[in-house]
Amino acid sequence: MLGVQLDFVSQNAALGVFIAFLVSGEHGRAAELAADVVVIAVTIGVLAVYAR
Repeated sequence: MLGVQLDFVSQNAALGVFIAFLVSGEHGRAAELAADVVVIAVTIGVLAVYAR
């Protein structure tokens, strides 16, 4: 478990990607899958940065 408190941007980075997906208007299967992958990648990236 991380022993740090994440700042506002880090806490809401994945939410920002999801909101961008909703605003984009693209709701096909490929767009949904791409958004899912990006949300997971952003979450892993934030955790990797704060894990060091």
